[in-house]
Amino acid sequence: MRSFGIGVKTFYNKLEWVYRRCLEFLERHETEKLQEIQIKNLWLDTDSMVYFLNNTKKKGHGDKRIFRKDEPQLNTDIVATGDTKTLYIFRADVAYDWTASLDDIERDTLFYKDDHLHDYARKNARLRFQYIPQPPTKNDTQSTSEFAIERRSFEIRESYVDGLHVNSTYTAIAHFWLLKKLLNVKEWNFVTDNDPSLTTAIYRVFRKDILDGYAHHYLCSIDETKKREQAYAEFLSYSAKLQSWAALKGIQLKGYEEYKIASLYLQEAIEKDPLYK
Repeated sequence: MRSFGIGVKTFYNKLEWVYRRCLEFLERHETEKLQEIQIKNLWLDTDSMVYFLNNTKKKGHGDKRIFRKDEPQLNTDIVATGDTKTLYIFRADVAYDWTASLDDIERDTLFYKDDHLHDYARKNARLRFQYIPQPPTKNDTQSTSEFAIERRSFEIRESYVDGLHVNSTYTAIAHFWLLKKLLNVKEWNFVTDNDPSLTTAIYRVFRKDILDGYAHHYLCSIDETKKREQAYAEFLSYSAKLQSWAALKGIQLKGYEEYKIASLYLQEAIEKDPLYK
């Protein structure tokens, strides 16, 4: 902002203007067009990412002194899905509700007694702050000191910007549901990592499609227990085996095209499997 010679307020106002223009462009030129296209087979990559926002305090709360260790890390989840081949991003949703407030949460807590309910029964279960801790009664198992510690995190959060973070699974379910409404696809193919929020969302939204054979989920998992040296040694070993297999098959590929050899190797292996068709 110093480089442009403008203030913070001006910068964010212009950023909001660009955001609104982008939404208008999508609505006018892409959303309707996508709904008209009939897609026979679609491959989608979905990932859930985490980024940290600046902890912006409300006006009048900046001079409140709190220890640095008490500063909350307002990590925000974002779910994005793109086409595997073209890299076109169909949706990117932020797990945040700008209309939610701690005042509403406290009102619902007192009315519904949410602090004594299970997650599935709470009105605000979609939010990270599902309820406001209440002073323990004589029938509660929570001690006064435990209550004070739990309440402290809510008091700190009250000093920051409005809105509340949303549970990543809830956001992922809405994300896939909106994708399903947006696109006319006969056969869905999803590629994700081993993220419980994504797998849960896919199996809920596309349950019938999966049972009918029109939706498939491909899971990419990494063995994180191996050390880097061990993983690299295995990479060299399997790379040599792939080259030997390609030589036996008469496949000649130059340069760093081992991924193509691996693809052909997997194709041959899968075609022999009864589940292939």
